[in-house]
This record gives sequence, structure tokens and C-alpha cells, in this order.
Amino acid sequence: MTMSPDDLYVVLQDHAKWVQAPDTGARADLREADLWRADLREANLQEADLEDAILRHADLRDAKLWRANLQGADLRHADLQGADLRDANLLRANLRGADLQDADLKDADLKGARVDPETMTRLILAGVDTSEVEVSPPNLDISDKMR
Repeated sequence: MTMSPDDLYVVLQDHAKWVQAPDTGARADLREADLWRADLREANLQEADLEDAILRHADLRDAKLWRANLQGADLRHADLQGADLRDANLLRANLRGADLQDADLKDADLKGARVDPETMTRLILAGVDTSEVEVSPPNLDISDKMR
């Protein structure tokens, strides 16, 4: 589902209210949302549901993604510098080409996540459990060229 910037703004505002007081606002439900190239710098998406979301080339620098559900999310080439991904569910997420510099992945679930060798090196250096992460060389993906 493609989401306009205005619709995304409303979801983020409602989510911010929910984070502060769960009886107000609403938890962000961005499952399967097409957020390609979305500007989510410093967004508070803690505990948000982003399962199977398309976040390719998204700017998630310093985003709060603590305990977020990113299962199956497409995060190829996303900028996650400084993002808080503690306890995040990244099961089967595609992180090839993602920039994870200074991201906090403590206790994140990366089972079946797909990464390129450079990203894998960063995960290892950050002390992340990579025992079930799938490493594959970056493949030419012509769909990247079509957007």
C-alpha cells in the first residue's frame, strides 16, 4: 500500500500519542506499507508494526525502532545510522546495502535476515548474534533502477 506523506504524518502523530499513553492515539500499523525513500529521520516508531514494509532507500537515521516489528521488511540500502533497533524483530528482513553505522541492535532478532558481507562485518563488530543471518553478495536488482 502506497502511503502519502500526509497520511504517514497522521500515522506517526497517532503513534506518538499511543507511545505516551496507550489509551490515546493508535499503534502505527504500517504492515506492507510502501515507504520507499521515506524520510523517517528521528521518527519514533518504537513498537510499530512494519511487517513486510518496503523501506528501500528510506532515511531512518536516529529513528527509534525499539521493539518494532520489521519481520520480512525490505530495508535494502536504508540509512539506519544511529537507529535504536534494540529488541527489534528483523526476522527474514532484507538488510543488503543498509547503513547500520552506530545502530543499536542489542537483542534484535536477525534470524534469516539477509545481509551483504559489509553489513555482516558491521553486525559482528557491533557484537550482534549473527549465527542465523544469511550472507549473500549484493546482487544487481533491476527493480532498483526502475524507480
